[in-house]
Order: sequence, then structure tokens, then C-alpha cells
Amino acid sequence: MDRPILRTAAWMMTLAAWGVMLTWLTGRALSDRFDWSQYLSWIPTPAILLAAILFLVLASGLARASRPIRVRDHLGPRPPAARFRAAAWTAWLCLLAWMFFGEWNGTRSFTNPHEPGALRVLFWNSMEAPELAADVLSRRPDVIVLTNPPTRVDWAALQAGMGGRTYTARQERHVIVSRFPIRRWSAGSLNVTGARPRSFIFRGGGYVIQDTGHAMFLELETGLMARPLVLWVVDLPSDFNLPRRRVMKEAAHTLNTTRGPAYRRTDSGDLLEEIEGFPTPDLIVGDFNTPRGSASLAELTGTLTDAFEQAGHGFAASWPREWPLLAIDHAYIGADLKATRFEVVDFGEGRHRALVVDVQTR
Repeated sequence: MDRPILRTAAWMMTLAAWGVMLTWLTGRALSDRFDWSQYLSWIPTPAILLAAILFLVLASGLARASRPIRVRDHLGPRPPAARFRAAAWTAWLCLLAWMFFGEWNGTRSFTNPHEPGALRVLFWNSMEAPELAADVLSRRPDVIVLTNPPTRVDWAALQAGMGGRTYTARQERHVIVSRFPIRRWSAGSLNVTGARPRSFIFRGGGYVIQDTGHAMFLELETGLMARPLVLWVVDLPSDFNLPRRRVMKEAAHTLNTTRGPAYRRTDSGDLLEEIEGFPTPDLIVGDFNTPRGSASLAELTGTLTDAFEQAGHGFAASWPREWPLLAIDHAYIGADLKATRFEVVDFGEGRHRALVVDVQTR
């Protein structure tokens, strides 16, 4: 092949590497503040690094093949193409360092022992998990939060495996099993608009739904604080075509303004009372269907801190379970608490990986 063609191809591969990395930079800079930029921000950094290094390796190989066979004058200036490739390799190494130290918290210890007195919360969007009870009990949680659990679950075995008395609340798609008393709870739609209808067909019938999202709050007597701990559980629509910023704003508006019944558990039974907005959360867990680090998440979580930032490390993606690419299941911690452990767990079944979070008072 002619050397000019090889040199042109090398330039093209180098430009492609720069294009991939600049795409990543644009996505991270703009996040999901615009409808179109959310798709750029969702591209996982490892995928960018892999694509960029493939282009750079090809560019280096083509450049080497295009050189005439002669002794190079090492004292002379490097040609522009070589400097352009060197700059691209430098940018790639900087991106690698950012991924390891910035996104993955690479300086943090990869062993997080369970600290005495910590409250362990396990969240799992557990659809299609027939061995659910054995799975979640293996992590010794204090509070189990399940979204979309399978139809058949051995709830008696799950409660017995918790040890001692347990407290349970269930509304629509959420189930909570706790070692600690549940004093009050409520749930309802998040009223998110625009999701595409989804069809579910089974033998003998089927149905069509349009997911508007769902949320639940609970007040737990955990003993961590002088007051009950307020836990929010959210499950946002999975339609990735929805503008995530609008989704979060609609969900936040609903949670702040909702009016409806809450259940208060007493010795004489569950009493109904009216609420005006969900109480301020100490902990939020759920399937946000929005990747970690997205700017839109702050619309819903406010000043709460991502538990991953406090105690997580590594890639820590949760979906899809078999080959996780995106961290769309999250836990957020309020100002009175801190996360001492954050772990993403693969139970070998279901569509999502589970989250295990240990929290303590500050």
C-alpha cells in the first residue's frame, strides 16, 4: 500500500481517537442538562477508553508502516502527525487516571468490614429472582427493600431468616422487611409523563401499562437517631427516551406536593392520616434508571450525598446484571448519616444487581 495512503489512514485513526475522547468530555461536561446530551453522558468511561486505544494502536501501526526504511535523526523535530498522536496518548492516559482515581475512587480500600452499630440496608429491583429469600439473607441485612419482587417468594422463610421479630410493609411494587419497627408509611405514583406503553403477554392473557414511576416512604425506629429514620424508595420509569431532567423534576414535584393517606402503625392497628408531601428523607434507595453522576439526579435527591461517593469503589454498575454497563440503582445519604459501606452484589439472577449499604450517624 502506498505510504501517503497509510499516513492518511493514521491521521484518520488519530482523529477518531480524539473524537471518541471529546465525545466523552462533552457528555461529562453537559451531563443530562439537555435532551441530546444525556445520551453522551451515559457512555461508560471504560467503553470510551477501549475504543480510543483501539484507534490509537491502529494509528501507531499505520504510521510505523508508512515510514521509509532509514535511520531516524533523533535530534530533529518530530513531524506534526507524531506530535498529534503523542498528545492523544497523553489524553488517553489522563482519562485512564481520571476513571481510576476520580470515578472509581481508586485510592479507597477495597475491603469494607461491617462496623458495629451500623445499619445495613439492602435494595434490589428483584424481578425474576426465584431464590430471592436465600439471596438477600446471605448479606445479613437489617432492612430489606425490594422493588418488583417475583410473584412467588417464600416470605415466611425470609422473615424467619432475619432472626427475631420482623416488621413488614407492602404497597404496590415495593416490599420492605425490617428488624426495626415501621411506624408510618405511604406510597403512590410519581406522575411522570411520557413513558411509552409496555405490553406484557402471558398464557391466557396480557396487559398494557404506561409506567409513571412509584415511590414509598417509611419511618423506622432504628435507634440510630433520637427520631425515626425516614427512608424513601423510588422506582422511576425505565423508558430511556424520556428526558431525565424532566423526569426528576416531575417526580420531585409529586413527592413535595402529594396529598393522600399515610398508615401509622399502633398497638391497636394501622391508622390512616393525611399527609402533605413526603417527609424529608435521611436515606433514599431505588432504581432511578439514570446513571450515576447525572446532573438531573440532584433535582430529586437535593442535598443528599451519593453513598458511592462516601464508601464505594470500582465500576459498581448495576444493570444489566449479566454484563453491567450502567449504575442506575442508587442510595443517597442525608446530613445526619454517613455511609461506611457500599457494595453492588450479583446474586446470579434477576435483571439488576443489588445494593448493600451500611449507614451510621455522623
